Amino acid sequence: MTFAEWLSTKRGEDTPLGDLANDAASDRKWPSEATTLERFQVRLAFEGACTEARDTLDAAWRAYERSQGAPARDLKAVRRRDAAAAV
Repeated sequence: MTFAEWLSTKRGEDTPLGDLANDAASDRKWPSEATTLERFQVRLAFEGACTEARDTLDAAWRAYERSQGAPARDLKAVRRRDAAAAV
């Protein structure tokens, strides 16, 4: 599961994470296929997001990492391995 997919499961929550998920869903340029926190941080910075939104993104990324059972920085390699095994 990508970060964007994971984040979309948080839509509708009445929390800062839910707000981030709702904003991401309505952002036509949200980098849905990105595999690094830095890429999402760049998007928020480009949009002039407030400190709270950037902090929420960082916390969301950490929660995503925990939910995947591996550091997210390693998830790209895991997805490549899984895709190769499926072929």
